[in-house]
Amino acid sequence: MTTKKKKKKEEEEEEEEEEKKEKKKKKKKKKKKKKRKRKKKKKKKKKKKKKKKKKKKREIVDDDD
Repeated sequence: MTTKKKKKKEEEEEEEEEEKKEKKKKKKKKKKKKKRKRKKKKKKKKKKKKKKKKKKKREIVDDDD
């Protein structure tokens, strides 16, 4: 095998490894995003409940007046 061929083969192998690493990173990122989305949804639900309670209190105060 000539040195040129060796170099080419090595470069190809390196590229393949880099691609694999990138794919793994992308997969990890996707998982993280999903977890974040779930957390955000839960927080939103809690906020909605609090808002409803506040509205009820206001209504009661209005009735007393």
